[in-house]
Amino acid sequence: MPGEPLTLFVNGLIRTMDGDRPTARAVAVSDGRFAAVGSNEEILALRSTGLSAAGSARATATEVVDLRGLTVVPGLIESHVHLYWLGQSLAQLDLSDCRSIEEMRRLISRRVEKIPPGAWVLGWGWHQERFRERRDPGLADVDDITPLNPLYLVRSCTHTALVNSAALREAEIRSFTPDPPGGKIVRDPEGRPTGLLHETAMQLVSGRVPEPDERGKAEILLAAMNHVASQGMTTVHSIDSGLWDVFHGIRSSGVMPVRVYLSEPLTSEEEIRLVTRRTGHGDEWLRTGAVKFWADGAFGPRTAALREPYADDPGNTGLLVHEPHVLKRLVTTATRVGRQVMVHALGDRAMDVTLDAIEEAVRIGAKRPRIAHCGLVDQGVLRRMVSLGVVADLQPAFMPHEHEWMPRRMGPSRDAVTYRVRTLMEAGVRCTAGSDAPVHKANPMTGIFGAVARTGFDGRPPGGWNPSERVSAAEALCMFTANGAYAEFAENEKGIIREGFLADMTVLSEDLLKSDPMDIPAVRVMMTVVGGEIRWKASDME
Repeated sequence: MPGEPLTLFVNGLIRTMDGDRPTARAVAVSDGRFAAVGSNEEILALRSTGLSAAGSARATATEVVDLRGLTVVPGLIESHVHLYWLGQSLAQLDLSDCRSIEEMRRLISRRVEKIPPGAWVLGWGWHQERFRERRDPGLADVDDITPLNPLYLVRSCTHTALVNSAALREAEIRSFTPDPPGGKIVRDPEGRPTGLLHETAMQLVSGRVPEPDERGKAEILLAAMNHVASQGMTTVHSIDSGLWDVFHGIRSSGVMPVRVYLSEPLTSEEEIRLVTRRTGHGDEWLRTGAVKFWADGAFGPRTAALREPYADDPGNTGLLVHEPHVLKRLVTTATRVGRQVMVHALGDRAMDVTLDAIEEAVRIGAKRPRIAHCGLVDQGVLRRMVSLGVVADLQPAFMPHEHEWMPRRMGPSRDAVTYRVRTLMEAGVRCTAGSDAPVHKANPMTGIFGAVARTGFDGRPPGGWNPSERVSAAEALCMFTANGAYAEFAENEKGIIREGFLADMTVLSEDLLKSDPMDIPAVRVMMTVVGGEIRWKASDME
């Protein structure tokens, strides 16, 4: 009987990220895996000779894909994304390009004109540091244009939301409503809510937004997965709550465009004890990932937890989402039920309490604990990360957007240890890369550019923000490939292009390893190949 058919991808510049064979020109794929890696001549010869392993049936070529001299890299692995939020954001008001509160008001007004009274106005991506007014918006900016529609607009960091009076009434939030644990209802000097909700206080309103049914959720997730495939992603580490069955239904239907390592946020020991799937449960398309916890907030709204006050907000040291002893119990409980652990930590105080929790978890057997963001890493924090085998889930996509205002937040001494990449790598910490989409757009070129250049897209500041932390394009690409695979315990099946590995590839318009750093944002994804099948390609590749 004939074996599995071969698909040949030829005429490419293939950056395999495999130290044994760094470059190739062509690959053969069979049964979703790389069957051969070599020169054009070696691979094209398989059209007539076929390919067979010892004791297996011969495979023959049924399709030849011309890569047109383009650069091929291992399938990109996005280590930190929220697929459901991303899918929702694709259908909501996109406020990420708003440069003033007035511009945001215009977008809201247009949406209100198209929906009935009582329908929610949902939006994503505003950031006060981008506004001409350089201030937070509030009720006075939105109530007059949304008198009959509750409003819920998430700041780009996802740690703050702007709501209107209709939404406050819907959630029964009044002047005397207490702040929830780990959250804050921002109030004016008279104690009245201003319309801003930080951290867990957001849930007071978000919990009132109507939820779609299972079919609607599947459509949202598929839209997000198709979107990340168009950005060159072949695997995403997604953090989504209560959606395993929806993902599994998509997987069972055979239409899953990318692989998913699914982590879930849990907030109590009771929830964790109900966990039935250990990390690694599933197959090569859908696997159970980590349990995620939040130690603190974000730098933008000054809710990241610091040891000392913010330089531009004396008296404010941010927020811890959990008391240290509570976070430690959560992390150790998750370890005991067989789950990898991930903790969101940005501020130095949050890094301290997170490492305390991870230290206890490692003592009872935690493997490859992950810290998302790692905002402030001084030498003491660095030593502990190395000794505990922490995987650093970094977001270099933050660099082009935050370099202008972060130094004011941190002050000189903390600014020098903000978003360290080279320091972590040189110390031996495995560093992955993700966009945290929809916090930032799910474009890996932004992340690679941020890690390599550490500037804005306009090249400022010259030489980069803390230029000693810049890395090479090859090192940045490793964050998006081999290191991403390592973080999900899959380094023996993905992350490099090698015979026997999963046939995941991203085809690019330019060779990242030879590109000028300032040209990286313009590099296009031309084709996304998952399991040897083309899941997305640019129109000019048709």
